[in-house]
Amino acid sequence: MEAVEPLRRNILIVDDDPATRRVVRQSLQRAGYDVTEATGLVEAVIALEGPRGVQGMVTDLNMPGGGGADLIEWVRHLWPDLAVVCLTGSPTSPDLPVPVLHKPLTGRELIMCLRQAFGETHPTSADGDQRRQLTSMRMSPGARR
Repeated sequence: MEAVEPLRRNILIVDDDPATRRVVRQSLQRAGYDVTEATGLVEAVIALEGPRGVQGMVTDLNMPGGGGADLIEWVRHLWPDLAVVCLTGSPTSPDLPVPVLHKPLTGRELIMCLRQAFGETHPTSADGDQRRQLTSMRMSPGARR
């Protein structure tokens, strides 16, 4: 019997900045994720409702034509189990029900936070220390459980 490779998770990146999308895409792909990209809310909604399927989302907080907070609220209403991570270049962020990472960040920080959003909690001891630091320093208060 042939071994079946597990399905790769498809992560939607929502950001109006092409450079940020490129860096996030490269980090996600290196970690083994498939990636779909959207430049704003309208494209994000199309991707989320599309046939490809999305298991997670990394969204910018501030975008022209509507912010990531609106998108997160909509996603939480329709797909409460979707893994979501929010990125912001702002030094402060609103109280959101998802992890918020402040730019600039490393690919490792992003992947660790996304894995945490998926409920994967099997870090090495060094990853555990960094995860605790990320959780306490970078996540918005509403995301902490």
